This record gives sequence, C-alpha cells and structure tokens, in this order.
Amino acid sequence: MEKTRIDKALGNAEIKAMITAFGAGFGKEFDPSKLRYHRIVCMTDADVDGNHIRILLLTFFYRFMPKLIEDGYVYAAQPPLYKVTRGKQEQYVYSDSQLQRLLDEMGRDAKPEIQRYRAISSCGILP
Repeated sequence: MEKTRIDKALGNAEIKAMITAFGAGFGKEFDPSKLRYHRIVCMTDADVDGNHIRILLLTFFYRFMPKLIEDGYVYAAQPPLYKVTRGKQEQYVYSDSQLQRLLDEMGRDAKPEIQRYRAISSCGILP
C-alpha cells in the first residue's frame, strides 16, 4: 500500500518540482548533505483546505525526507486571515474569534475596512 501512495505522490507535478528544487532526492536515496536550501517554509491558505494541504506536505516530508524535519529545516507559516484597516492603522488577525474581539474593541461607530486573505498554497524555499 505504501508503494501506491509514493507513486501517487510522485505523479503530482508540484511534488516532483519540490523534490528537484531541494536537490537531495527522497526516500532511501534522500541525502541531506545535497540540500540546496536550509529553510523550507510551508504557507497555505488560512482555512480548512489550507490546513489539509499543510498536513499532507508535512506527512510527505515525515515519511520520505524525515531528516528535513529532524534537522529543523521545515517551517509552517501562519498567514493572517484578515487585515483590518481603520484610518492609517492596520492590524492583522489570525482567526474569526480574534476579528470579532477586535471589532468589539473598536465599537459600533468604527467603520474599518476588512480584507479577507487567501494566500496561495505553496512550499517556499529560502537559501
């Protein structure tokens, strides 16, 4: 069953590109000394689908490139869910409950601009 999963993962163009970009192979051939990057940042949408994608990526790393995690190369970014602007002040909010608290603090008369973010799901690499 594991072979089927890796075959399916390797059928994904983004996974193939990621393995190539890292330069260290995967699975039994994974060689951390060949890594081209030492910071891999997974940033996905701040919603349920984004959380699912992040877990899939982290699971892939755990199963087929565990040294990435063990050696501290993998980071999971938490993008804001909203940007709240009132006048020249901007605040970033990471949850619906945090947004509600902020709006309650501002009061009824406040008319903030609320921008909902949807980051592109990706796994970035930093030198």
